[in-house]
Amino acid sequence: MKEDYFDSELKKGKTFVLLIRHGERIYIEGNKAAGLSLPGPGLSSKGKAQAKFISEELSKLSKIDLLFSSSMTRSKETAEIISKKLGKKIIVLDDFQELNSKYEESLFKRFFCRDYWRMKRVSIKFNELLVNNPSKILTFILHGRLIRDLFGNKLKISFEKRKDIVMNNCHITFLKFDKKKLETVYCVNSKYFDWN
Repeated sequence: MKEDYFDSELKKGKTFVLLIRHGERIYIEGNKAAGLSLPGPGLSSKGKAQAKFISEELSKLSKIDLLFSSSMTRSKETAEIISKKLGKKIIVLDDFQELNSKYEESLFKRFFCRDYWRMKRVSIKFNELLVNNPSKILTFILHGRLIRDLFGNKLKISFEKRKDIVMNNCHITFLKFDKKKLETVYCVNSKYFDWN
């Protein structure tokens, strides 16, 4: 993708969004829920290497205006590696944490799951960020289920089908918005950027 394309779309007030899942986290033997605890475990050595690789890929882009991260350790550590490479300050978004798997099970369970109400707040905040940042490239370091939900909401994908969307560690979902309306999906769950 050519830089002049970005420039022309940014001049029209479009917002580009990069949704990136954090690097692989440390797994704690016998504690399946460790990934949901706050602030949660940090990155494994493989996760740090993944974050370094994606920071190199992001450096191919001439500019990233804002770098956001969830408040969970693995996302912040991924964002710190990217921030160091790109020279960008990290903006931490407190509600943008991992979602419990119960959230994806059924409407009844979703409604009574605390993540249902948090996801409502996240959707509102995400839309505010889109509307308040025209002509910018926004990068979010988040969690697999959260990315699936943000992306699924915009495309009106059912919860049952959203579960089939794969989000690998440090892979990119690249989107273009006009205010809060999704206009273009360039890639989903991609490891590489090819800007040419």
